[in-house]
Amino acid sequence: MMRKINTNDLKSAWHRWEELAELYPDKEAIVHWSIENIPVRWTYSSLIKRANFYSYILLKSGIKKGEVCAIIIRHNPEFYPLYMGIVGIGALPAVLAFPNRKLHPDKFRQGLEGMSQRSGLDWILTERALEETIRPLVIRKDSTIKDLLFPLEFEENAENSPDEILQKIRNSLSIDSPLLLQHSSGTTGLQKPVLLSNRAVLEHVRIYGESIGLNESDKIVSWLPLYHDMGLIATFHLPLTFGIPLIKLDPFEWILGPELLLEVITKEKCTLTWLPNFAYNVLADKIYDDELPNFDLSSMRMVINCSEPIRFHSHELFYNKFKSCGFKKSALSTCYAMAETTFAVTQTPPDTEPKVIKADLKRFNKGIIESSERQSDIRICVSSGRLIEGCQIKIVNEKNEVLPDGHIGEVAIKSVSLFDGYRNYPEKTSEVLKDGWYYSGDLGFCYDGEYFIIGRKKDVIIVAGKNIYPEDIEDAVNNIKGVIPGRVIAFGEDNEELGTQEVNIIAETSITEEEEKKKLISEIRQLNTSLEISIKNIYLVPPKWLIKSSAGKPSRNVNKERILTAKNKLAAKIKRVKSFSYGVVSLAVIFLILTFFFLLKNAQTNILVSELVNDTLPPGNNLTTDKKVILLSQKIFNETNKIIDPDEVDWYSLFEVKNLWGMTAAIGLEYKCYAIDKINEPDKSDIMTRMLLLSLWEADIPARRLILNDSLNNKLYSLAEYYSEQKWKVVSVADSAFLWLNRYGKIATTDEIKEDSSILSQIYNYNPEWNYSLNYISYVNWDIFPEFIKYIVKSIIGDASFENTESPKILERPRKLAFALMSILSLVSIIAYFRLNKKLKSLISRFNSLQIF
Repeated sequence: MMRKINTNDLKSAWHRWEELAELYPDKEAIVHWSIENIPVRWTYSSLIKRANFYSYILLKSGIKKGEVCAIIIRHNPEFYPLYMGIVGIGALPAVLAFPNRKLHPDKFRQGLEGMSQRSGLDWILTERALEETIRPLVIRKDSTIKDLLFPLEFEENAENSPDEILQKIRNSLSIDSPLLLQHSSGTTGLQKPVLLSNRAVLEHVRIYGESIGLNESDKIVSWLPLYHDMGLIATFHLPLTFGIPLIKLDPFEWILGPELLLEVITKEKCTLTWLPNFAYNVLADKIYDDELPNFDLSSMRMVINCSEPIRFHSHELFYNKFKSCGFKKSALSTCYAMAETTFAVTQTPPDTEPKVIKADLKRFNKGIIESSERQSDIRICVSSGRLIEGCQIKIVNEKNEVLPDGHIGEVAIKSVSLFDGYRNYPEKTSEVLKDGWYYSGDLGFCYDGEYFIIGRKKDVIIVAGKNIYPEDIEDAVNNIKGVIPGRVIAFGEDNEELGTQEVNIIAETSITEEEEKKKLISEIRQLNTSLEISIKNIYLVPPKWLIKSSAGKPSRNVNKERILTAKNKLAAKIKRVKSFSYGVVSLAVIFLILTFFFLLKNAQTNILVSELVNDTLPPGNNLTTDKKVILLSQKIFNETNKIIDPDEVDWYSLFEVKNLWGMTAAIGLEYKCYAIDKINEPDKSDIMTRMLLLSLWEADIPARRLILNDSLNNKLYSLAEYYSEQKWKVVSVADSAFLWLNRYGKIATTDEIKEDSSILSQIYNYNPEWNYSLNYISYVNWDIFPEFIKYIVKSIIGDASFENTESPKILERPRKLAFALMSILSLVSIIAYFRLNKKLKSLISRFNSLQIF
């Protein structure tokens, strides 16, 4: 016998629950089923008693009537009385999904923060395990959240009983009071809040219960999460309003073991359940044939397909799998529902198979439904049922014009239980709610009084003016071996060059071998012919990669953005590596060129210096250091005079001089001096002084530079010093230096030349106010460093450096250090280039093969 209720006699959902507790105190209301524990069986009286406990504690905790209480709790028998207890104080429960292990705590907190700001969450009732994750939201200055509560830790005592304040609140509850905050399907943070009144929910469950012929012998079983409208309305409010027993399973336990649903149906003789389309495939695929004798599904009078477009193939798989278990084909049922209409809009009548249409595919893609008897080039459409009481549907085109039957357009809905708008979301409300009609964004058509939903308007892929529905592609890909069923999405990507969209597919697979992946991609591409499409990109991703919406379906938009973001990041990485590779190879070429010219230049310099020293200081000579210095300086002076005529060469002839001696002479002639050279910066060596230093080093004579700083005229001059007889002495190949030698008959020490201003006055108008500085770094003990480190440091600090002034050691030639450095840098650059080039090829290969993870 059909059970009916009169909503005109109902004051609120809470009052209905109290009424049922009085009428059927010992009747089972909810059976909480868990694999690891004995089922918890709530009667109506025990539920109300426990709900009163929660109402009292929540009221004492500061929660006020009208405030929103988010419930984030795993599958727990205390959920049901907690939810009812919130309703019992006039607060609004908002059930949210408990984060799974894969979701990073920061991501969950960010999503919850966005939801709290849009929905206006006042309190969060959760488990202690989430305190660390959620607590930062409470302490934020702009947070709407007042506090966290942990209801599973509430303790009962004698005072936990309804008081006068609580009773006053319940007396104030009416049919028009807000009842709950429900969220539209989507990913956390993007869901839109829908505020539903007691009237909307109670009237809707009355109408819907009658549309499915709900009766006293019915028993509902469900694993659907209560944060989704199908789970909350159809498998919680519906049975608790009609007084029908409900058996609740853990969604995660069902995913891990789909046979759990069949076991409970068999044991409890359940009659009704609601499933999203993918669950039909999962059950048909995961249950082995040898398990079928264990199940009895003959009690099921309706298995209602809801929340996503209906697939004919899914129904066929399910029926063929379980008909041996007593399942009747007439028990296959369908429904079209959404949070904005409280729940259902259409429903297949009881004991009636959903209507099926074979539509001509070409006409279908043009938006027109024509029945076809062919077995190919068709789109099989399954009806979502007929309108239930109090609902209207119109199918409209882009101009909002009503389309006739058999034409595809957007589904617009008017309902007695239609929402008033998204809470705190006026801009979104104005987009979808116009003149009392809700524009759903779903695409569908009407045919013989039945309504067919084929997909989302925003998901349609338009290729060269042809409408391609992602569901058609996904169905075909799901049937390919190697693809994880139900884990496929198809989407369109704009191609600005072509001026149209291209088809892309993301499919999860457990295949890891590259050759097997290539075969799978090739098999998917064969759909180009059967579906008359051209698939641009096929992305194979590992299991559990796709992000699901709150309805348990892979989210097209979120996963599309995820894959394209990853693709763009890889493209940017390729660009960076390519640019860096070009930079490295450019450096390698520069270093090689520098090394080549360095060798070319120094080959000439080395030969000249060696020849000069060997000609001046024959091997085995017993000359003193001072004598060697005098001979070398005179040799340089004489050789320079032989090459260049001062009357014919000026500074501008420098670039015409063909050898180092000529270059040295040209510079010397410019400044009328061959060794005391004017320089611009103290760390730059002039050519003449460097030539003299190279010669001294070649003769194993310690030498360094002395800088004369003419601060008055802002000029710098350099001389060469060498070490002999425990003293630093000055030597020069300038004319004035030989006057010095002729006057003293010896080489002067540094101190002597500083003191004798009469001699220095011959050198560039010597000024007594000049400052003197020695050009060398602080003394260090080089013996403690490896040779390579010595080369690096010495090449940086200049011409020479010494352990100490008492016993200086001869340094390695700077040219050797420079050559070593440039050779090393060239080698490093070449190696780096080849490594970068290898990485670049790998990245490009990944990009081209769409292996972007």
